[in-house]
Amino acid sequence: MTNATYVNEKQTLERQRVRGNWNVSPLWEAKILLGILKQQGLAGKGLIKAFDKWAPRIVGVSRLDMARAYGKQTGRPLSDYILAQQADKAVRYGQLPPEAEGFRLALAKSLNGRTSESETPVDPPCAGPSGTTLGIKNTLFEEVTGSLRSGPDLVGAHHPSRALLSTNELANLTGFAPKTIRRWASRRLLNFIRVGNQFRFRPTAVELFLAQREVRK
Repeated sequence: MTNATYVNEKQTLERQRVRGNWNVSPLWEAKILLGILKQQGLAGKGLIKAFDKWAPRIVGVSRLDMARAYGKQTGRPLSDYILAQQADKAVRYGQLPPEAEGFRLALAKSLNGRTSESETPVDPPCAGPSGTTLGIKNTLFEEVTGSLRSGPDLVGAHHPSRALLSTNELANLTGFAPKTIRRWASRRLLNFIRVGNQFRFRPTAVELFLAQREVRK
């Protein structure tokens, strides 16, 4: 082994110690699931909520188990920020392996099974233009927005003193990625008010938008 090779390997091990080695189980499987959820348009609290719920069923281990593995590697807790960061990396840099399709199908099966038990119809899974599964996306959106539709004006209730929500505020409340919200607005699917080059949203318009996409019995 040359000195340069030794130095490179040492640097690689040090980076893995600081950042965690996501190429080993169960962090490897966790990263795959995070990337799949990110592909469905989830971000922020919605992404973390979906990951915590489906990881035991899809990956086979809980977040606590993953945190133990990560803690042994780095000596640090596995925070929401780290999970969101890994989800973003998996999608942005195309790090999802071929077995991600198996995870995606398992997620679709789990979602459809849960929905079948509650007797709520869901669109049958079909391949979307980007390779995602529309059935998964629709049902996950129902999962993370259910609390927003459980009562009147719940979005506005989080901001009683503000009449309008920014894109990032709406993203934090709903769990959708800001770029997804901007795409809805630019396609005139979600009503907005333009302030300079920024979008602003009325809570009532958001409630209406979500209600129109609700899957009813």
